[in-house]
Amino acid sequence: KELIREEFNNVENVVVCANLPYYITSPVIMKLLEGKLRLKSIVAMVQKEVAERICAGVGTRESSNITVTVNYYSKPEILFPVSKAEFMPSPKVDSAVIKLDINNDSVKVPIIMYHSVMKSRKSLGKFVISPNEFESDLKYLKEKSYNTILMSDLIAYTKGEKDLPENPIMLTFDDGYYNNYLYVFPLLKQYESKIVLAPIGVEVDRYTENEDRNPGYAHITWNDAKEMMDSGLVEIQNHSYNMHKISRKRRGTK
Repeated sequence: KELIREEFNNVENVVVCANLPYYITSPVIMKLLEGKLRLKSIVAMVQKEVAERICAGVGTRESSNITVTVNYYSKPEILFPVSKAEFMPSPKVDSAVIKLDINNDSVKVPIIMYHSVMKSRKSLGKFVISPNEFESDLKYLKEKSYNTILMSDLIAYTKGEKDLPENPIMLTFDDGYYNNYLYVFPLLKQYESKIVLAPIGVEVDRYTENEDRNPGYAHITWNDAKEMMDSGLVEIQNHSYNMHKISRKRRGTK
């Protein structure tokens, strides 16, 4: 950050060339793409599997979040593979050199992530806001002429299938709590706004079966999901089926 700001702030058509270790590949690429550096391209050697994921087609089985982001900001391609036998000492994995040609006409899309929405003041915290606070956010976005979009809109844009509206922004909700349906969904209809909802599949199964509707901890049912999807205001995305937690240690979907 310091180097970019002090040495390259006013430089045009910057080309970055790097050999990126696996564990920092995504963070470094994201910093470069989302920073204010006037990039022309990025050429980097990365682990082969990472290169294949970055350059996979958006929406394919091999794609991931980094695929969508990289395709949004650039046109990625694998230049050539590099065998582990070319190194000394030899690593355990093969590598590949990739090139990202930057789309300098790309559009910035802020993403705001939410989790739970509760009325009880005692419940408010880092991951919990009130319905009034969320409504205030929607009002602000309307006043500032932001247009909420869905993940499918962004993917279609990266494929060249559609344009994004002016001032696009994405609102996402993790976990799929019932209070998203109870408090958020009515506000979406009131303000004609959209969200991307990523529920945990096993919890949707559980609360569809037991019909517990406590807004403090319950999750949405499949009927809730269908009603929200049918409105065109809510898009359902994946937050794993049952890999949100494994034993006592959170491991996501590793």
